[in-house]
Amino acid sequence: MSSTGKRARERAEVRRATIRRLIIGAGIIVVIAGVVIFGVVLAPKPATGSAPLTGNPVGAAMPDTQMAKLGGGTIRMADYRGKPVVVNFWASWCPPCNMEAPLLGQAERAWRAKGVTFVGVDVEDQDAYGLRFLQQYHLQYVSGTDPNGDVSKAWGVNGYPETFFIGRDGRISSVYPSAIDAATLQARIAAIAGH
Repeated sequence: MSSTGKRARERAEVRRATIRRLIIGAGIIVVIAGVVIFGVVLAPKPATGSAPLTGNPVGAAMPDTQMAKLGGGTIRMADYRGKPVVVNFWASWCPPCNMEAPLLGQAERAWRAKGVTFVGVDVEDQDAYGLRFLQQYHLQYVSGTDPNGDVSKAWGVNGYPETFFIGRDGRISSVYPSAIDAATLQARIAAIAGH
């Protein structure tokens, strides 16, 4: 083999190695750029103006969340400060949520005139199913939609249903982490209403 052919082969090998390094380097840059773009632009952001609740939330301030209202509009939890509030996280696909819904509807109608506000949060559900759920159980209180679970995360919700009882001071008085019974529901509402 001639020295010219050997040098040409070596140059071709160097070019191929350089091209491989460039392709690998470009691939790494694309992966890093993708991670950065996801982390900065696309990653879910908490739907809150305050830090998410963790641990035992009793005594903590009600998270300053806002969400789209089922049927249109916006719900801002800050608008309920100074009132006793029952916040129930639910989903139409959740059997225990379906079991407790009639109790919540009855309690809301009984306590409305006494100044207690109920707010529902339909989590990881489709709006059409959420609206059907409200109609099925004759729920007249406002319910928001939390399709990605961001509001639930801000409140530190661990499962569905979960009900938060907020006093007039805007602090969480108690939390019930499953389907609630009538006696417990009435007692906890009475505690935040001052009755």
